[in-house]
Amino acid sequence: MGYRLPREQFARNWTLAETAKVLFVESDYDFACHHVTPINAFKDGGCSIEKAREARERWPERFQVYAGVDPVFPEQALDSLEQQVEELKPVGIKLYPNSYTADGVVGWHMDDPEIAFPIFQRAHDLGLKAVAIHKAIPPTLAPTYLSFRLGKGPRIRLPDDPTATPSHRRGGEPTRS
Repeated sequence: MGYRLPREQFARNWTLAETAKVLFVESDYDFACHHVTPINAFKDGGCSIEKAREARERWPERFQVYAGVDPVFPEQALDSLEQQVEELKPVGIKLYPNSYTADGVVGWHMDDPEIAFPIFQRAHDLGLKAVAIHKAIPPTLAPTYLSFRLGKGPRIRLPDDPTATPSHRRGGEPTRS
């Protein structure tokens, strides 16, 4: 059946030392990318600048660092990007296609001249060579999906066509059964 951590052990503020142990001692990984995660609904944004700094300083041969900003808040994003480039010496920037705040979810598009282009230009001007965009089941769906997998909740029907636009991107809710 496999090994599974209880929720209270998994869903907590992991130290970077614990993460490094899981990655490099308890698995076959030799190298990892660590990025700042600006999800404002969480206390430290998911993965703080402090943890990224620790990864770079303690294990420079094991961790590559990416900066992370929330483009939905452009002035804050541009200032934070400059700070992170100075402090962390990242190889690139990691962005999330949605902004998750305590008030809800706001999406943005990579071809948006007001939101995305200033971030891309600043990253280029600061010498960053890589832009990584996160793609996965949105965190707002994860508890329902995990509940389904444990037999405790509704099933989410994801489109068969990976190029299809999910209904929640058009303002609706995901389809559930």
